[in-house]
Amino acid sequence: MAKGIKVTGDEEVRRGLRRMSKAFPAAAAKALWTEGIALDAEMVQRIPVDTGRLRSTHYAAPPERDARGLHVEVGVGTAYALPVHERTEVAHVTGEAKYLANALAVRAHGFLARLGARMRRTGWRV
Repeated sequence: MAKGIKVTGDEEVRRGLRRMSKAFPAAAAKALWTEGIALDAEMVQRIPVDTGRLRSTHYAAPPERDARGLHVEVGVGTAYALPVHERTEVAHVTGEAKYLANALAVRAHGFLARLGARMRRTGWRV
């Protein structure tokens, strides 16, 4: 360091970094879950309806942290959900095949910006 230069405020910076690092996981989890709920809402509008059972089992599970990182699971809870999702040759009166993939494609645009904005609204700042 050059002679005569004094650095001040380093302790405030350290405190701020510690505060941010503690607040980050909760802010990220809350923002990600909100995005998961929005994805679920988009998906449920696209789920084909015959008896209504498939649509009635939709969910967005609370965020979990594991070896893969932080994630939110969105899906439907029937054994036949995957075939209904994948069979693009079936013409549905209500809904569509690829209901989750299509909803995800719509919600993917702007995802990071929305996630950051949601985190900032919780009080977390970079």
